[in-house]
Amino acid sequence: MATTESRTGLTIHGIDTDGTVYWNPTTSQLYAHALERHEGRIAEGGALAVDTGKHTGRSPKDKFVVREPGSEDRIWWGDVNAEISEEHFEGLREKVATYIGGEADLYVVDAFAGADPKQRIAVRVPSASGSASSAGAWRTSARGSKERNSVSVGSMNIVREKSAW
Repeated sequence: MATTESRTGLTIHGIDTDGTVYWNPTTSQLYAHALERHEGRIAEGGALAVDTGKHTGRSPKDKFVVREPGSEDRIWWGDVNAEISEEHFEGLREKVATYIGGEADLYVVDAFAGADPKQRIAVRVPSASGSASSAGAWRTSARGSKERNSVSVGSMNIVREKSAW
């Protein structure tokens, strides 16, 4: 299974794994893995259908942002953008990194959030699920090349990179 390996590994994010890491897998690879692992099935029209159980959809009251000087004046604080301390964030991040690192398979999608190349930011989305990783959206640019455009958050952990991988 051919995948593109990143120039920056996962240890920079605190993720140590002995499992198999699939770097930037194709949609067909993600579908195949999701089907093999019984995470979903192919619906009429070819979409991957996944039953997420009782926890489905977006929960606007479960969105937290670290309040720090760089974001203080740019965030509309309130019920939708709730404050979380840096210490609490780091504790949650460590739990997620430990969980993901302990999985047998790990899918890593290096993508961009935002369509405008001047404004978009690089994100890295590690996931232990092929079906969750397949939520990354593809688009065709004006030049006709395919590139990652945006990422659907779902149950994934999104890591914003300060530099390109």
